[in-house]
Amino acid sequence: MCPHCPRALLMAKEVAAQMPGVQVVEQSTATPQGFAKAAFYGVQAVPTVFINGKSAFVGAPPSIEALRQAVR
Repeated sequence: MCPHCPRALLMAKEVAAQMPGVQVVEQSTATPQGFAKAAFYGVQAVPTVFINGKSAFVGAPPSIEALRQAVR
């Protein structure tokens, strides 16, 4: 398992809980479907955080505030 993914997911869920309309979708690259989706979007490292369909962070966001600002 990715050592940084749990932290990134926790941060994303925290931001989603604080901001109405924000939705978190987790996609594992450990499945054939997830791997194919990652390849389609050009993901080369995990975690990769997408916001509105665009890559916003490669690796866990540096802080919850940085993620919150990116979502706004």
